[in-house]
Parts: sequence; C-alpha cells; structure tokens
Amino acid sequence: MTDLPGHESDPTAPEVDPAEAAAGGTVPPASSPTDKPAEPRRKQSRLLPILLGIAVVVVVVIAAIWAIIGGNNTTAPVVEDTKTPAVATSPTPTAAAPASTTQAAETPVDGGCQPINAEGFVPTRFVIPKLGADEEVLALGVNDEGAIEAPPKNLPRTAAWWNQGPRPGSDKGKTVFSIHSYRTGKALGNEMFTNGESQLEPGDRLDVYGVNGEKACYEYVEAKKIAVTDYDPDSDVMVDFEGEPLLTAITCTDFEGDSEIWKSRVFFYFKPVTE
Repeated sequence: MTDLPGHESDPTAPEVDPAEAAAGGTVPPASSPTDKPAEPRRKQSRLLPILLGIAVVVVVVIAAIWAIIGGNNTTAPVVEDTKTPAVATSPTPTAAAPASTTQAAETPVDGGCQPINAEGFVPTRFVIPKLGADEEVLALGVNDEGAIEAPPKNLPRTAAWWNQGPRPGSDKGKTVFSIHSYRTGKALGNEMFTNGESQLEPGDRLDVYGVNGEKACYEYVEAKKIAVTDYDPDSDVMVDFEGEPLLTAITCTDFEGDSEIWKSRVFFYFKPVTE
C-alpha cells in the first residue's frame, strides 16, 4: 500500500696639515739633484713592457675561456627547445578523446523513440515540448510516512521518479512521476493544470531520457482529478505493476489556505509510442 506523494661634514674632504695652516701655505719637502729617484723610474720603464705582455696573455686566455663557455651555452638551448614541444604536446590528443566520450554519455543524442521492453531504464531527464519543459528527473522512493517521495521543495520543475515501481520504457505497469505545484503558481504542475483544467491535449508528447542515451516516448491521453479523501491506496490509479504500460505524472491542486493543504491530486496519463 503506497500513499500519494504530497580580502654632517663631508668624510671625503682632504685633511689640512697643522704646520701648513700655521705657515699660511704649503711647505714643500726638501729635494736635491743628487738624490736617487731616477733609479726607480728606470726600473719601472723596464717593467712596463713585461706587464703589458702579461696583460695581453691574460686577455687572450680570458677570451678563449669565454669562447668555450659561450659556445656551450649557445648549444644547450637548441637541444632543450627541440625536446620541449614533444613533451608538452604529445599528451594533448590523448587527453581530448576521453573528454568527448564523457560528454556524449552525459548528454544523450536526441535519437528516435525506442520500443518498450521488459527492463526499461533509469530516467535522468524529461521533456514536454508543449510547455517548453526540459527538466531533470530524480530517482526517489517513499518518505517516512510511506508516501511516494516528491522532489525537494526548492525544485519547482524537477520530477521525482518512484524507483520502486516500473521504469520508463518498460512493457507493463505504471511509471510514476511526481511534480510540484506551488501556491504561488510558479511550478511546472501549475502549468500542467490551470483553472481546473489540464493544459495538455491528446497527442502532446512527453519524452524520457536515460544516462546512456535511452529514449522512451509517450503521448498524453487524459487527466483525472481525485480528492485526497477519495483516493483508494489499493486501487491501480497510481500503483500498477502488471497493467498496460503507462507513464503517470502526479501533481497537487486545490490548495486550501486555512489548513494549508492540497486537497486534490491530478493524474496525467501518457501511453508509449515509437514515433
């Protein structure tokens, strides 16, 4: 038995000798023409060519070392640059292939309607073209009170599929979807049933999709409004495992402000088609 879904001084200045300051000028050191300052000059003049020669040798050695080091540095980037693109680009095609495969699995191609069969499939999405609906399907069971689970209250257009009953695309029994109506009138159930009347006409489509590309197609047949107080949980109005294959979409209607309850349910019936 299953119930209804409900962020300072300059340090570089030259110092003044006290003797110079007292004399008022500079006192030159004593010198004599017989002194021997010329000897060091001759030695320096002989050393100059030797120092120049050494300097030339040093420059040549440094130039040779630089040429060797510079040559090696020039060659290294060429080898490195040649190898780098191969490492960077070779994984790219391999990584791209699985991405397209995953995308194809998550977004089924809208192919033709599949024939009904004994197993059916787990739904993830449904479409009602008449209402511009292309919405998610959640697989849910029953709540703590034993009633078929409705979608979370903050999902006004999502359907909950009763996962203890027949699957979409199966060849017998009723596949049950529960869809919200809001007292504000801003849910998919309100679009399906307005002013006491179904907004669908016989032949309007409802298509259901599975994660692996399955597609089951249905056409609207009729809608029945049943008061909660008149619902018989033992009837096959909603729960049916053995009868003809149908998809039953259920929504609430007749909201009563004083008690804040929905007094009736609307059952929309859809039959399977293959075109």
